[in-house]
Amino acid sequence: MQFSLSGLALWALATSNTASAHYRFSKLVHNGRLTNDWEHIRENSNGIMPTKQFLTPSDDFRCNSGSFANAGKTKVASVMPGDKLGFQLWCYATMQHPGPPDHPHIQSHRRRAPIPWRRRLVQGASDGQPVNSNPPAATNPSNGGTVPLWGQCGETGWTGPTACSEGACKFSNDWYSQCQK
Repeated sequence: MQFSLSGLALWALATSNTASAHYRFSKLVHNGRLTNDWEHIRENSNGIMPTKQFLTPSDDFRCNSGSFANAGKTKVASVMPGDKLGFQLWCYATMQHPGPPDHPHIQSHRRRAPIPWRRRLVQGASDGQPVNSNPPAATNPSNGGTVPLWGQCGETGWTGPTACSEGACKFSNDWYSQCQK
C-alpha cells in the first residue's frame, strides 16, 4: 500500500479534532513582583499533560484535577482595585502557538465568592462567564450631570454623576460601573 505525503496530510486534517493547547501557570505577578511557584496558585496533580478529567463534571477545577488537595497551603493574595496582575508559566516556559486574534490563548472566568470576599475555597468551578481582559479605563468625574460613553458611572465610593449621556450604566465590579452601549 502506498501513501502520498499530500494524501496523508489531507487524511490527518480530516480526522483530527480542533487543536488546543495546555499551559501550566505556577506564579502570580502582582504589580511587577513575581511570586514563588504555587504560592498564590493552586498546584494540581495532572502535571503539564492535558487530561480528559474535565469531561466529567466535578467540584475540582475542570482541567486542574487534584487542586483541592492543595487549597489549604495556597496563600491568598491581597489585591486592591487598580493593581496589575499577571501569571508566569511554570518553568519559565513561553507561549508557542500564536493564533488568530479572534481565538485567544487564555480565557479568564470569574465567580463571585460569598461573603467574606477573602475566601480560600469556593465550591464548584466558575460560572463560565468570560471576563473582559481589558480593564476599564479610569475616568474623573465631570462637572456636568451625565457621564460620557465608556466613563465611570457608579459603585462603591463613586461620587460623580451616574446618568450616561450615551448607552447604559453597566456593573463591572463592586468598585466600578461603566457607561456602555
